[in-house]
Amino acid sequence: MLAGSVEVITAFRVCMVGIMKTVIFDVQSPEETAANIKSLWTSDKPETAARISFATPELLFSVLSAERWVLLKVLLGAGPVSIQETARRAGRDVAAVYKDVKALLNAGVLDQAGGSIWFPFDRVKVEFLLEAPPADELMGALRQRRLPR
Repeated sequence: MLAGSVEVITAFRVCMVGIMKTVIFDVQSPEETAANIKSLWTSDKPETAARISFATPELLFSVLSAERWVLLKVLLGAGPVSIQETARRAGRDVAAVYKDVKALLNAGVLDQAGGSIWFPFDRVKVEFLLEAPPADELMGALRQRRLPR
């Protein structure tokens, strides 16, 4: 986890990584993630995908920036790879890739084995929902802004 971000990021891998080939990045509150983990422990249904959850869409996008997304793409299904080889495949500077890899390791997205990094998945799915507030809440906010007293 990122330092000082206990209430901000929840990055749990809910699966047996050796079996799972798909990872789902989603947005859930820490409470929702804890409830899902509890439900999995008491369920007889096996999970079909690993899940890494972030507390907000903004956090997901900050951890999975465009540059880091490219790194995940070059690491999909590749097995353990050195940072130097990852940089070569991504066409980027090794120092910049090292910094991004460190952030992905801290967030629980990548694994590290010896001198190699590993993204143990073949597929990635991203899930989150952006919803409008309920109509009465929206109307109340609009009235407060348009009808000065």
